[in-house]
Amino acid sequence: MKLTKFQITNFRSVVDSGWIDADGVTALVGVNESGKTNLLLPLWKLNPASEGEIKPTSDYPKANYAAVRAAPGEFRFIAARFDSSDLASALSKMTGVALEALSEVEVSKYFDGGYTISFPRHAPVTSIARSQVSDVL
Repeated sequence: MKLTKFQITNFRSVVDSGWIDADGVTALVGVNESGKTNLLLPLWKLNPASEGEIKPTSDYPKANYAAVRAAPGEFRFIAARFDSSDLASALSKMTGVALEALSEVEVSKYFDGGYTISFPRHAPVTSIARSQVSDVL
């Protein structure tokens, strides 16, 4: 899987970075203390090789510290989208969902350490026509 873009929210000084594209080469340029590390650190904390625990005193946003501390599971600090087309075939066989819907996966992490995984291109069927149900019955 290849990272295609990511978004940082409510992490240290970053309120909402918006979606940041991550192509073959991506550079962050800025003066000292402008927040470059606050954009990269959540990527590492998404799946750290070692350590990487959330530290409330340094990682929670200062402006919203009390709310995040009260309910850390309600605050996502990173969402990352990956090209999952190399896995789409196997996922499609397991789920019966079309390949195109599984070609991108979004992984989000919350301050309580929890994760969510979703497929942004997949729109599950939530209703069907009465005639289709009648035919089956």
